[in-house]
Amino acid sequence: MRALAVLNVAIKVALVAAIVFMFTHPDLPQFENKSLTLRAVLYPLFSLMVAAGYYLKGMRGDYPHLLDILWSFTFTFDIVSNDAHLYGSYANYDDLIHFINALPFMFVLVGLLLSLERLNRFRLGYGGIILVALTAFIAFHAIWEMYEHSMDRFLGTNLQPGGMVEATDNNFFAIVGALLAVAILYYWRKARSFEVCLLSPTSGYLGQLLVRQGARSQIEPPGRAQASEEFQIADQDR
Repeated sequence: MRALAVLNVAIKVALVAAIVFMFTHPDLPQFENKSLTLRAVLYPLFSLMVAAGYYLKGMRGDYPHLLDILWSFTFTFDIVSNDAHLYGSYANYDDLIHFINALPFMFVLVGLLLSLERLNRFRLGYGGIILVALTAFIAFHAIWEMYEHSMDRFLGTNLQPGGMVEATDNNFFAIVGALLAVAILYYWRKARSFEVCLLSPTSGYLGQLLVRQGARSQIEPPGRAQASEEFQIADQDR
């Protein structure tokens, strides 16, 4: 867990450093018409959402470092790549970003849904959760591409220099990345690391985040929740 904590801090520091670099070098070509102010405000806020929920609610138990790392990585990877001018230096780099970022995004979605099921918020089964996560991811990604198109059309930014061809390629590679994440999850969820590093801390985090203030004392300590049926079955198989 200490290694995860160090990596988590490093990703946050990299994000802050990338934002500082943007504002100290605004004349560089990679920052032209890239909505710097919007990214500088929203990316740190989004990346601190997990930490804010944990500390503002006064939670106890294991901090969900892996959940936080996966979530924060998507923002840091994008902005660091832009700082390094990788989008402008390589013709298909944008497709690579969408492909790679699909992996942590899907891990987060599936981890959250499995945790909510463990907390008896609904019952979908693993197959149902994968279907919901895929659908949500594809819908979100389509909305993101429409957002970039709208920014270019109405505010004069240059987020999609390749137009609809670029948007279609981005969607394609994002879906391929999401399907690869599903394949990885099929095997990873049977491993102890999935339970210990992602599912158990996330379940404890959500359990405290969603509980009413007066009922907090009745919550089991984070990380002690009963293992899901899928994990128990996989553990028995081993």
